[in-house]
Amino acid sequence: RRCRAGAALRVGRVVSGNDLAVRDVGASQRHLTIEFLPPPASRWAVSDLGSSNGTFINGARLLPSVPVPLSHGDLIILGQSTVLAVSIAPDLDVKPGPRRSSRRAAAVAVVEQKPMPRNEDPQ
Repeated sequence: RRCRAGAALRVGRVVSGNDLAVRDVGASQRHLTIEFLPPPASRWAVSDLGSSNGTFINGARLLPSVPVPLSHGDLIILGQSTVLAVSIAPDLDVKPGPRRSSRRAAAVAVVEQKPMPRNEDPQ
């Protein structure tokens, strides 16, 4: 799923109230959000929304409600078997001009759901 700068993507177990619903009994109804942080940070970040089983980035557990910056290639793990791969690329749809906001010029994030290898456990 593609997310443009300035957007937010909510992920959870149910369709209602989420942009991406995952079929994972270990995921909370409203598990995490991925958003573009305003300046001065001006970058993509993930926040755990107080989920029951936590959110992990590259194996490290996130604290609830504390945004953690994302980098290209990061793996977000939630629930029992859901892995979201992060791909961040320049936003090529931005029209050049003298005044470009950092939000529009920053990046496009692509989140791809991947199966978790059976022998890995983030906890």
